[in-house]
Amino acid sequence: MAEELVSLIEIPKDTALTVFTTPKGTEVFIQKIKHEVAGFIPDLSTKKSRQEIASLAMKIAKSKTYLESLGKELCDQERAKIDITLDAIMTERKRIKEQLDNLRDEIRKPLTDWEEAEDARLNAIKFRIEKMETLPELGSSTELLIKHLSRLEKTEIDESFGELTADAAIARTKAIRECKSRLDTQMKLESDQKELAELKLKQAQQAQLDREQRIAKEAEEKGKREAEDAAKREVEKAQAQAFAAQERVRLDKEAEQRAKHEKEIAEEKRRNNEKHREKVIGEAIQSLVVNGVDKNISQAIVKLIEDGKIKNVTINF
Repeated sequence: MAEELVSLIEIPKDTALTVFTTPKGTEVFIQKIKHEVAGFIPDLSTKKSRQEIASLAMKIAKSKTYLESLGKELCDQERAKIDITLDAIMTERKRIKEQLDNLRDEIRKPLTDWEEAEDARLNAIKFRIEKMETLPELGSSTELLIKHLSRLEKTEIDESFGELTADAAIARTKAIRECKSRLDTQMKLESDQKELAELKLKQAQQAQLDREQRIAKEAEEKGKREAEDAAKREVEKAQAQAFAAQERVRLDKEAEQRAKHEKEIAEEKRRNNEKHREKVIGEAIQSLVVNGVDKNISQAIVKLIEDGKIKNVTINF
């Protein structure tokens, strides 16, 4: 079909120069191309019709290429001749390019706009699907999981998902299944944690009750003296525990201070080493400069030696 459009505007070799050197001499051929597409009505409803839009724009581009190529050929032939002829041809080439580029873009614009709108629509649908697929992190609370599950179940998979409706339905089903699984796991975990806490509380309460009953029984059986001795032992135990806790705090503080001191010593040593290293490097550079080597070159040489890139030469720090 591209050849058909070109044949409609074919210019004989013996008249081509006259056509291109006559002001607007190519207008009749441009009008033929415009006439070819004048009755075309763009239709974006089917793939075939969208392909026809693209094809028609391509035909215009090929016609433009034909005319431009012919004009260029004439330019090459006439370049050695008078400048007026060359200027006329170049003017026509420019006019052809501008008009047919504009016509091509005008014809293709509905398809270009449609393609951009389609991309935006599909990206919006994909974002909605990705949002469904994004679940709360593992370990999230049951409250959060329940809210997310409710949103998923209320999400309707309708025609707004277009050609990705099937993908959206699969993503929603999978997300609901996974969210329910995580919810079941989290509910069991929280239930186990609650049972464990209740068990520990009961054990503590029972231990407290047993301890109180034992103390009461001992006080009753052994009398006031033994009860006082028992109370004294409890106090001593508490004091010992308090002393042990204080001792741990003291040791921890000493260890922290010791670590801080060691860190300061290490930092001071590092700074001294860095200063010494900078001094040695500076002396090496100065030695090269004193011996007539450019300062920048001296710095580069010392850097190469420092990096170990010069064999059998090292710097001792």
